[in-house]
Parts: sequence; C-alpha cells; structure tokens
Amino acid sequence: MLRAVPRARLWLLQPSAGGEAALRSEVAACGVAAASRLRFAPVMPDVAVHLRRVGSFEVVLDTLEYNCHTTGSDALWAGVPILTASGEQMASRVAASLLRASGGVYVKERPSARTWLGLGLGLGFGFGL
Repeated sequence: MLRAVPRARLWLLQPSAGGEAALRSEVAACGVAAASRLRFAPVMPDVAVHLRRVGSFEVVLDTLEYNCHTTGSDALWAGVPILTASGEQMASRVAASLLRASGGVYVKERPSARTWLGLGLGLGFGFGL
C-alpha cells in the first residue's frame, strides 16, 4: 500500500529503543522510497488530544489476521472510516463487530490479498492520497 499510494502514511505506536530504526529499515527494504512516511506516535495520556490526532487520519485500513481493537474504537469515536474484513478467529472479527454495532459497512467475506489491496487503493485515491 505504501508503495502504491505515494502520499499514504503508516502510523504506529512509538516502539521501544531500536524499534523505530529497524522498522524504517524494513520498510526501505520493501521498496518504499521514503521511510519517513512512517509516523511513530507516542502514547498520549490526554484522550481528547489523542482522538484529535486520530481524527486527522483519512481512513484506517485494517489488517486481516488481527483486526484493530482499541485503535478501531478510537477511529470510530473520531469519525474516521475503517476498511476491515471478518476472519475466522475472534481477533480477526473485532473491527467488523465494531462497525456492525456502529452502523458502519464492512467486508463480510475474506478477500484475496489482491482484492484487499484494490479496496485499499480505491480508498486511498478516493481520499486524494
């Protein structure tokens, strides 16, 4: 996704010592031109400030095997759409449950990796990324 959508950013929780450099190196090794497109967010004890930060996102593209949990709830509170799909394990159904409970739309059937990328790309370009 980062290779295909030039303005896309990946936000991650600030890792422990050495983790940031390792993640930037791995992203560069995967062919992403600017490892600076990774954003590392420190833990924000003030919930209102955190939700404003999350509210700056265009969209949350969820992972398939282990869905967003708290991050998904935060995104919904901040009014940010989530693209997710249900899997077979409990951890891969959390975001779909959040969306179902909040009236959102989710992909009911587990898509292929190619379809998932296409859906994400469509959202990214739709948001002007």
